[in-house]
Amino acid sequence: MFNSPILDLVIFLSFTYFIGSLILSAINEAIAGTLRLRQKDLAKALNKFFFDPQWKNFLKNTLLKSPHIQSLMKAKDRIPAYIPARNFIMALTENINPIAYKNGEFSKTTLAASGLPPEAIKVIETIGKQVSYIEDKTQRIKEFENRLEEFYNNTMDRVTGWYKKRIRRILLIVGIALAVALNIDTLKIANDALKDPDKLSKAADNISANLSKLDSLNGTIKVSDTAVMVTVDNISANTKNLTVQYERTSGFSLGYRNREDFNEQWKSHFWRKLLGILLTAFALQLGANYWFELMTKAVNVRAAGKRPDDKPKETKTS
Repeated sequence: MFNSPILDLVIFLSFTYFIGSLILSAINEAIAGTLRLRQKDLAKALNKFFFDPQWKNFLKNTLLKSPHIQSLMKAKDRIPAYIPARNFIMALTENINPIAYKNGEFSKTTLAASGLPPEAIKVIETIGKQVSYIEDKTQRIKEFENRLEEFYNNTMDRVTGWYKKRIRRILLIVGIALAVALNIDTLKIANDALKDPDKLSKAADNISANLSKLDSLNGTIKVSDTAVMVTVDNISANTKNLTVQYERTSGFSLGYRNREDFNEQWKSHFWRKLLGILLTAFALQLGANYWFELMTKAVNVRAAGKRPDDKPKETKTS
């Protein structure tokens, strides 16, 4: 292996940020679930799906009352956090004459009696013309649905953009609070680790040996497509489990020894402490997957050779 304290530090810091990012993800899910951020962004996107004034009435009185949408709701008239493209298409096209739909007929005359808003009819008619060259009815309908699904997904990309933009601001603020609470001070952690190269090397060895187990920790905080409500108890349990895993694997601890330790660190070196906390907060924004990949690469580099003291001893010849 490469006997480099700097490489050991990269592995150790990547592991620290990895654990911190997982905890931050749990808090993020709690905030998103409590404030219903995904639901609000989806409702906003659906209302702006078409600028046709009739679309809002159709959305409220027809589309959202479809069983394909109602089945996704946790409560009556409460928009879900996510509507799969397939559900949206079925809810939209169930208003078309079933015989005409089965025959792959998407003409303006057929769609006029559907009750769909004018702009929705225009989109369906346009896609219908694009697939009209397909003679086989089954294939024509399948291609029609695929193109309509693509149209829906492209429109829903706006929701992802809105959500990420809002969450980035929240994560930065929460990241700072988390770094302060758990004392994840990048400068202090690096300084303490480099003071004891042997302990740091042992920490890197343990992290390398438990890399496969660490990968499974990604599953402890999983963001799904539907609404996820992470409670305070969930956050507390996840934080405790992850900090125990951190201390057990690295040999280093998070947090403060006591209140006096907290006061000492912040009063004696306030600006340096603040800088270390800000560095951590920005690092956590990159996410657990990023730090796990970097940690894996550093471990592979570390394992690329042998330490000088691990070389076989030369045999003396008489």
